Amino acid sequence: MRLSLRLWLGMFLLLCFGASAQAQSERVFRFRMNGDPETLDWNRAHVAEDAYLLMNLMEGLLETDRTLKLQPALAERQSVSSDGKTITFELRSGVSWQDGVPLQAADFVYSWRRLLSPLTAASYSYLLFDVVGARDFREGRLRDFSKVGIRAVDSRRLEVTLLRPVPNWLMLTTFWPLFPLRQDVVERHGNEWAAPGRMVTLGPYVLAARERGAKVVLTPNPRYWRSRGNLTRIEAVVVPEDHVALSLFEAGSLDFLKDFSAVDFKKLGRRPELVV
Repeated sequence: MRLSLRLWLGMFLLLCFGASAQAQSERVFRFRMNGDPETLDWNRAHVAEDAYLLMNLMEGLLETDRTLKLQPALAERQSVSSDGKTITFELRSGVSWQDGVPLQAADFVYSWRRLLSPLTAASYSYLLFDVVGARDFREGRLRDFSKVGIRAVDSRRLEVTLLRPVPNWLMLTTFWPLFPLRQDVVERHGNEWAAPGRMVTLGPYVLAARERGAKVVLTPNPRYWRSRGNLTRIEAVVVPEDHVALSLFEAGSLDFLKDFSAVDFKKLGRRPELVV
């Protein structure tokens, strides 16, 4: 999942094709989205437009590099029991949410409980069905979440107990539905928590603005635990029509076009300054 917009940003930082002088001086990166994000609630999100944004607003326990090899992210290490069924993650120290509140193992427990809750009706709740008790909790046969194999050992250790060894289970932690979530934020704002001024993130960017049907704006997270890039603003511009998006790209109003036809690619190929 890390091979989404975050990787594209790294590839294109030095090649802001046709960007305006103002955009270059402000280090603005504009890319096209085919439609409006359905939701920025990462427990519920399930379409591509959601993912492009969430993978830059948030992070998971692990991530993948450009070769799809797992790498530490919010968890600096993990250990697996001899029977392969119990995984313990140790969270990285010094990681804080954008408001300065430290990341805790309980943030994962809350997020995963919410993901499994029948009330959330999350499309990707099945990702946790290999966890002890998770399917029963999701389908209402188990109401006591303490019997689900997800618990915070302490503030920095998260323990997951699987029904059986699952060799690829660690890969699931790179997927946005399993990102941590602050219980106090959701309880304070209810279903409207995933909005500018309410959402609290811990990835490289924060949600600065959202104009439905028009664009979503991200700005750098000053509390991001890793080194930050040199962008001052990302604008995800909603452009449903392919021909309009292509025209905007050629005019320099978009810096990156992720969807276009073979005919358009051939056309752009005659302008090497626009194509990598």
